[in-house]
Amino acid sequence: MMPAGLWAQESIDCIEYTGSPDPLCAYSRIDAGKGIGLFVVPEGEDVVSANALPNTDFFIYMPKASSDSLSVKIRSDNSEVTHMRKVNSGEDRIVITDVQGLYPIYNVVMGTAASEDGDIAIARVYNFYVPDIEYCLDYDCKDVVTSVSKLQLEVGDTLKVYVRAVIPVGPDAGLTDSTLEKDFYINTEGASDNLRFYTLGGTELPKGEKGRQLMFHEGRAAFLVCATKAVTDGSTFTLSGFEDPSATGDDIQFIVNSEFPGSLQFVNPDFPVPDSAFIYDTDGDGAGDSIVAFFSGRMDSVAMEKFAYNWPDGGKFKDHQGEWEWDPKKGILELTGVNVSIPADSGEGSLSVAMSSVNTGAKSEAQSVLTDRIGPVIKVANLIKGDAATDTLELFFNKDIDTSWTKGKGFILNGTPVHLEAIEKDGKHWFFVIDTGLVDFGDSIQIAVSCSNKACPDGLVKAADGNETGKNNPAIVQNSGRIYVDDERNAFFDRNGDGRMDSASIAFDTPITREDLENMVICYYWLDKDGKLLKIEPDVSKLTLSSDGTVVGFALKEDKYGIKENLTSIDQSYSKDGEYGYVSVTYFETKNGETEKQTIDLAMHDRMAPVISGTFLEPESYQKMASDVFRIEFSESIDYKNISTDELSDALRFYVDGEWVKLPFTSVQWAKDGKSAEIHMESGTRLVDRMNPADSVRFDLAGVDFVDKEGNGISGLAPAKMVEGDPRVIMQNYSFASRRDVDETADDAITFEVADNLSSEEARKALGVLMDVSFSTILKKDEKTPEMDLSQIGMEWELEVYTNLGNFVARKSQKIKCDDREIFDGDCFENPHQLYLRWNMLSDKGRRVGVGAYVAHIKARVYGAKESFKVERFYNWGITGSRKIHSSSKK
Repeated sequence: MMPAGLWAQESIDCIEYTGSPDPLCAYSRIDAGKGIGLFVVPEGEDVVSANALPNTDFFIYMPKASSDSLSVKIRSDNSEVTHMRKVNSGEDRIVITDVQGLYPIYNVVMGTAASEDGDIAIARVYNFYVPDIEYCLDYDCKDVVTSVSKLQLEVGDTLKVYVRAVIPVGPDAGLTDSTLEKDFYINTEGASDNLRFYTLGGTELPKGEKGRQLMFHEGRAAFLVCATKAVTDGSTFTLSGFEDPSATGDDIQFIVNSEFPGSLQFVNPDFPVPDSAFIYDTDGDGAGDSIVAFFSGRMDSVAMEKFAYNWPDGGKFKDHQGEWEWDPKKGILELTGVNVSIPADSGEGSLSVAMSSVNTGAKSEAQSVLTDRIGPVIKVANLIKGDAATDTLELFFNKDIDTSWTKGKGFILNGTPVHLEAIEKDGKHWFFVIDTGLVDFGDSIQIAVSCSNKACPDGLVKAADGNETGKNNPAIVQNSGRIYVDDERNAFFDRNGDGRMDSASIAFDTPITREDLENMVICYYWLDKDGKLLKIEPDVSKLTLSSDGTVVGFALKEDKYGIKENLTSIDQSYSKDGEYGYVSVTYFETKNGETEKQTIDLAMHDRMAPVISGTFLEPESYQKMASDVFRIEFSESIDYKNISTDELSDALRFYVDGEWVKLPFTSVQWAKDGKSAEIHMESGTRLVDRMNPADSVRFDLAGVDFVDKEGNGISGLAPAKMVEGDPRVIMQNYSFASRRDVDETADDAITFEVADNLSSEEARKALGVLMDVSFSTILKKDEKTPEMDLSQIGMEWELEVYTNLGNFVARKSQKIKCDDREIFDGDCFENPHQLYLRWNMLSDKGRRVGVGAYVAHIKARVYGAKESFKVERFYNWGITGSRKIHSSSKK
C-alpha cells in the first residue's frame, strides 16, 4: 500500500520560485474554499482514483492544519482535520476534505501517509490570499496612483477613481482578480470627512455602520470623489473589505485596509493652501509652545481670522489664545504662546486655520497635520542610593529616546559635561549606574547640545523620532523615595471561597522596609453590601510584610467592613457610585529638599474563584420527556466560550434526595456577558425523581475547564446554593367510580386529606385528584445564611363539579400553609405529602348524585416564589352503578 501524491521530501515553495510554480500549488482567495479527495493505492499501482483502496486506514499529513488562519474539515461529517489524523477510505475509497483560508496563509502542505511513521506524499500545497487594491485614474490602470502622486482639485471639482483587486501571488500575480464579487467599504478621518463619494451615475454611495458601500464586480469598481469643504491636511480615505472573523463584540474589523496612496487635496482657489506645519519647544520645558505653518497659492487678499489645534492627542480642537504673525509674501504663519501638554506617548494633531477673502468676504477653513519638532528634555531626575560603591541615576524624559545612544559625555551636570553609561532603556525612562558621590541631591542635569566625537562616541542624545536636542531646561536631582510596584502580583483574594473579597496583596519591584511601610497610607477600594464604593483604610500595623520586603498583605473580616456578597471580580457594572477594585498608596517623596506627599493608584488583579450567586428552577409538571429549565447565576463573567454542555455538567453537582449527584443536561444557553446560563435538564427522568426547589447545587472540582475571564478556576471551598424556583405540581386523576362504593359516612361533598399511599380500593370509593407538590421557595432578606420563609409559602386549591350539561353540583376551596404542622408534621419541605382532593359523589346540599358524566374544574395556586404559580385543569368524571371498574386513574 502506498499513499497518493508527490513524495514530501521534494520541497515545494509556491511563493518564491523560478519560472512556473509547481503543478501541486493551488491558489485561492480566503473566501473561496478548495476541496480535494485523498486516497491510497496498492504498492506499485498507478496513483489514480480508479486504483484507490476501499475501507483502508491512512493518515492525513498537514502540519499547518491547526493554524488559526485555516479551516480544514472532512466533508462527510464536517469534523476537524488535525495533523496526522487517522481516517478510513470507506466504501467510496476516497476521503473528501474541504480546505478554506480564514486569513492569508501560504505553502500549506496537504498529503497522505500509509502509517504514522511511513513515507509522506504531497497531494496539494494551498495558498490563500487576499487581493491587493490598486487605485487608478483610468479604467485600464495605466495611470496608477502611488505615494508620490499629488492630486490637487478645487472644491466643487470631481475626481473619478478606478480600483481593481490584484492577485498578489502565484502565476497570476499582478492580474485583476476577476472572480471577486464583494462589497468593500470607504471610511474617512480628519478633514477628509468633508469628502463625498458617488457612483459614476451620480448617486451617493450608501453609508452604514461599516462605511460607504462600494461593490466590486469582476474584481473592479469605480466611484467619484468630491468635497464640500477644503481638504488640505493630508488626510485621506481607506477602502476596507473581508471582515475579520475573530473580531468580537460590536467592533468591526477588516483584513484588507487599503489607504488611498496619493496626496489628495481639495482647495479653494481664492485662498492659500497649507503645505506643512510644525510644532516646536522654544523654552526648553519639553512641551510645544510654537507652531509654524507654510502656505502656497493665493495669499495677497486673504485675512487670517482664527486658529485652533488639537495637539497632542488629535482630539477636540482648542482655540489659539496667544500671539500670531502672518507674512503673506513668504506664506509663513507663526503662532506663539501655544498652550499644550506633553503627550503620554507620541503626539499627534493638526492645525486649523480660518480665513476670509478681503475682496468678496468669502470664508474658508484649511487644516494641516502638525509635524513634531520637539526635542528631548529631562523632566525628572531621581537619585537612588545604592551600596558603598555605586548609586543609580533615574531619568524621565518628555519623549522616547533613541536607544542607539549608550555612553559618553552626553549630559551636563552642574554646568560641566559628565560621562554616563545607560544600563536600562525603556522609552522615556532610563537608568544609569554611577559612582557613589558623583551625583547628589539638589544637583542639576540636562542634555548636552554639543560634544566632540571622542567624548561622545555614540553622538548626541536625541529623540527616538529623530528630533535632535535643542534648548532644554535642567532638572534638579531629587531623592524621590519613590516606590515601584509590580502590577502583575497586585491582587484581591477570597481565601475561604464564600464569594466575598477577604484579602489583598500589593507587590513592589524593589524591597521596602517595615519603617517604609509604617510611613505609608494604604487604602483598598471595594464595594459594600449595597454595591456602593467602600474605602478601607487599615492600620498599617495590621498589614504583613514578606521576609524579602516585596509583598504587603492585608487580611480583613468581611462582616466588619460589610463586604458585598457574590462579588468575585473587578467589574464596574456592579458599582453604583464609582470605580472600585484598586488600591491607593500614599507615601512621602523628597523634592528639592522638601518632603511632599504623593499618592499613586495601583491596578489590581482578580484572583478570586467564581461562586454561584443565584438560581431559579422552572420545573416541568406534565411530560416526562420535557426538560426542566434551570437558571443559574454566577458572581462574575465566566469564560463560557470554552465550556461545552458536558463540561458545565461536570462542573456542577446537585443535592437530590439526600445525596450529591450529577444531572443530565440537554442544552445550555449562556447570557452574552457570561454571568448566567439557562440549562435545559433531566429530559426523560421521571417527574417525581427530579430536582425540586429547596434542593441544592454546588461546584465540583471535576470541572477543570470552568474558569472566569481572569482564568480563575472553581474552588472546593465555594458554598452550596439552595435552589429557588416555582413548584412542581403533579396531578393524578381518578376519573371513574361506582355509586355502590360510595363512602356512606361522608358528610361533605368534597374533602381533603393526606394520601401518601392511596390504595386502588380507596380510590374507587370516590372521584378525585391526587397532587404531588414541590413547593416554591422564598428567601428572607438581609440574612447571612439563606433560610426558607415558611410563613410565606403555601397552596390554595378550589374544586368545582358540574354535570355534563353545565349544572352546578359542588364546590370547595382551602388554603394550606407550608408550616401547618397538623398536615405536614413539621413543614412541607421536611415532610412532603401527597394531597388528595376527593369528591364523595354528593352535591353541596348533601344529596347523593346519580350515575352519569360530570366535569371537574380544579384550580391550584402555589405561592411563595417570586411570582405565584397557578395550575388550572378540567377532568371528565364518570359514575356507574356497576362494581366492575376497569380503569380508575389517569395522569
